Amino acid sequence: MNMKVTTVVLVLVMALASTAEGKIKCPPAPFISHASCKEEVTFSDSCDAVRSEISARVNGQYSAWHDPHNNGTYTFTDNSTETEWSLERLTGDGKYTDKILFTFTDSGSGCFVTACSESQVFSILDYGTNYCNMHDLYCSDKECYPFTMLTYTESVKSCTDDDVNKCYLA
Repeated sequence: MNMKVTTVVLVLVMALASTAEGKIKCPPAPFISHASCKEEVTFSDSCDAVRSEISARVNGQYSAWHDPHNNGTYTFTDNSTETEWSLERLTGDGKYTDKILFTFTDSGSGCFVTACSESQVFSILDYGTNYCNMHDLYCSDKECYPFTMLTYTESVKSCTDDDVNKCYLA
């Protein structure tokens, strides 16, 4: 094979490999190289229950709930629809902001969620922050301080670091 054909084949293979991941919608990021995390979460609970728990945590910050991952601050940037919610999380030290996107799909009596968190700065490592940005808004572990115990299965698709133990560092 000549170099031109090899390059075309390589580009096609890379495009096909990213197709499954491409189904997870992500917020925009200003840098090509940045830490991120994409996951799918299947809940036994309804989408209303999942949205309600995420809302309770975001709206209850500091008085009724706090982020167990270094006490960051979540803000809704758009939660006007039932199918897609956008948020930002400012790190506890106030230095960095990440963008998060949740997409909700009713699935029988349960809920299927795709989620993506993207660092908004040039970054290679994030020590689990992007994973925790999402996980800490719905997790049922006691360290997450849940209002409601949701039942779910997580499937991490691509992530800079998805060590759940790093999510509980408040």
